[in-house]
Amino acid sequence: ISGKFAVAQDGSLVAFARRKAGEGTLSVMAPDGSGERELLRRRADFAFQSIDWSADSQEIFFVETLEGANGMDCRIFSVSRNGGMPRPIARTGKTFVYDLATLPDGSGFLANAFDRDAGLQQIWYIGRDGAMRHITHDLSQYQGLSMTRDGRQILSSQVERHSALWVVDRENPASAKLITESGRRYDT
Repeated sequence: ISGKFAVAQDGSLVAFARRKAGEGTLSVMAPDGSGERELLRRRADFAFQSIDWSADSQEIFFVETLEGANGMDCRIFSVSRNGGMPRPIARTGKTFVYDLATLPDGSGFLANAFDRDAGLQQIWYIGRDGAMRHITHDLSQYQGLSMTRDGRQILSSQVERHSALWVVDRENPASAKLITESGRRYDT
């Protein structure tokens, strides 16, 4: 299994992906591991990057990213729990979605996504119409994302970077001297 698995809201099925270079499969099985069946096979640079269920347990949402002439193109699709043709839901374009959580009312998603312009992984709201807006907007990065079934709380890891600049005489490594404040972030 590649990446996270997702349990249907009604507890009846577990969805999971298997990925290898340029291709992935989306499958479901009973919670006890029996009855595995493949629903979908896709060719993509990042097939099934993240998966989640609809609130009624009838659809599985998944994220797929292709490398195109204009860079990465990230999209959210849905497929029936019984398989069939996937349906496009939203396009996030160059904003790479790592983790997806479906809002309980079905109006959209929360996502942990990397904004190439800002260079940070932040938490976003993505509407079913593709409209996007920041939930977090700070200098930290976030990894992982899950949400309670009622949608009132989310869980993510906040990653803060701290750095320091030192001056060192390469002939005398013991001469190392800190020249910046500790606990701050410096990029070169």
